[in-house]
Amino acid sequence: MSTDRRRLVSVAAAVAAVYFAFLLCAQFGFLAQLERALGAEPRALQGALAAMAVAGVAAGVAAARTLVRRSGRGAVRAGLLAVAVACAASIGARQAPTLVLAAAGLGAALGWATVALAGSLLRLAPAGAAGRAAGFGTGAAYLLANLPPLFAGDPALRAAVPAAACVLAAGLLPSDRRPPPERLPQAGERSHIAAAGDFPALVMAFLLLVALDSAAFAAIQHDSVLLAVSWGGDAHAMRQGLVHLLAACAAGVALDRGGLRALLLAAGASFAIALPALGAGAAAAALAAPLYAVGISAYSAALVAAPSLAGGAVPRTAASRAAWLFGVAGWLGSGLGVGAAKHLGWPVIAGAALAVLGAVAALLAPSVRGRARETALALAVGACGGFVALRSPAPADDPVARGRQVYLAEGCQHCHSQYVRPVAQDALWWGPRRELDRREHPPTPGNRRIGPDLANVGVRRAALWQERHLRDPRALSPASSMPSYAHLFATGERRGSDLVAYLGSLGAGAEAARLATIRRAPMAAAPQVPSASRGARLFARHCAPCHGEGGRGDGGALGDLALPGLDLREGALRRARDYGVDEPLERAVARVIRFGLPPWLMPGHEWLSAQEVGDLAAFVIELSASGDVRVAAR
Repeated sequence: MSTDRRRLVSVAAAVAAVYFAFLLCAQFGFLAQLERALGAEPRALQGALAAMAVAGVAAGVAAARTLVRRSGRGAVRAGLLAVAVACAASIGARQAPTLVLAAAGLGAALGWATVALAGSLLRLAPAGAAGRAAGFGTGAAYLLANLPPLFAGDPALRAAVPAAACVLAAGLLPSDRRPPPERLPQAGERSHIAAAGDFPALVMAFLLLVALDSAAFAAIQHDSVLLAVSWGGDAHAMRQGLVHLLAACAAGVALDRGGLRALLLAAGASFAIALPALGAGAAAAALAAPLYAVGISAYSAALVAAPSLAGGAVPRTAASRAAWLFGVAGWLGSGLGVGAAKHLGWPVIAGAALAVLGAVAALLAPSVRGRARETALALAVGACGGFVALRSPAPADDPVARGRQVYLAEGCQHCHSQYVRPVAQDALWWGPRRELDRREHPPTPGNRRIGPDLANVGVRRAALWQERHLRDPRALSPASSMPSYAHLFATGERRGSDLVAYLGSLGAGAEAARLATIRRAPMAAAPQVPSASRGARLFARHCAPCHGEGGRGDGGALGDLALPGLDLREGALRRARDYGVDEPLERAVARVIRFGLPPWLMPGHEWLSAQEVGDLAAFVIELSASGDVRVAAR
């Protein structure tokens, strides 16, 4: 292998290691660790995330100052080793103080490493190959993060593997190229973003793309149907990983040919097409999900390469621009997006993609100068402010408010209560207890339970399950005495979707408390030895409507959706330990049968006896084993 190829591989490996640690450890593993430990303490969780962001920005500024007087290799190596230490240290964090410290450590290490690497890319990569180093590295990181054993792994695995990758990459780093960086070709000239006055527009364009992507990704992670058609299941995850790799490699080649502007416009166009299509049904989503991945890869590769390509080879310029770009577009953009996802529905997020494309096009247009550029920047700033300020629609246009009126008009309160009584079994079955809102008019607590209590039903049942149950209750619950409300979903009717929105809002904010209750819940042993043959009869009655008689996912009660987990012979036990409880597999499966698996479509079966749950668990394990299914603990 030639010297330049070895240099390209080693620099791409450094990019891959840093991005891999960000994706797998910080974005997936450690975030899941934080939510599990601090989900019931919102302020502590927000404090940990704020500590990560502030430390990341501060460390990025420090790295930029250091690059002026230190070799790029030394700064990047220090960052890689710091990321490895921070990932490893995060594994043992359990309590709020240590979790906040671990979050700050991860943020500081990643902030330093990203700025050091992006700011010295021209010093380390072969001449004319900075874009390819960024593209190949980010593509490899996305592929690795989507490998099923890692994608579905527990937080410890998601921290240990990136830590090892960073140590390996630190050992492969090449020395800075000679002649000195100040005399290297000004690669930024090829991207037409070299002018100092243009850089704020570039930062704003990245900010909009990162915020939109973060909002969309956060919304997808909390929507079982969107998650299933995009990243759900091993096959989906691997497909997305390969698309990421190919798209990022192509983006790297385009960057080295002066295509920075074109890549950002392509990313915006991909989002504008893919995000609305993701919510348009399974068929459209099958094409939209890869296109969404293409957009992510395009702007991710550009984000790593832009400080050098837009800043030239002078260390001070490239480093300071890296600090600005990652501080504003990276950390602030991610925070804006995740915050927006909590307040905006998917239609609003998807619809914002077209506005973002227009703003990016205006910001990057070569002919836009002077007052027109200032106007475009102002509009972009306003769009970001909209991400924060925009909340749910006004009451008159609020589907939740309309759905409550449907709930009352249809007399649902006559059979369903919305009051978890102060007894242990109530909280275990129906979710955490809350004080009554005595200002509610008309009141809905009710005093009868012909059907289940609905105070926290939005935490216990997915929206798609609610819709199908309202249309045909006995298709999902054979013993149900509830009448069909299919008329609410007739063509031109919106009452059905409004009612589903209202039911989904019940219990909002109780997710962490519900999860904590499930983890602590004692699982009573079956009085008799569990029997798979008895479980088969129970399965035919309670589970076959969705999973099918043979557990192949062809039950039909959920329509023609091919969702991960419906086919019990295709890895259904992968999420058996999602609750994070260290217990035998039989008990973990029984816990899922008893309490369901929110936010996925799997509902709980709270009313079944301990014997029935044990029999069902025995049959499901036997059924999965007969399909040669590999059981993976999480």
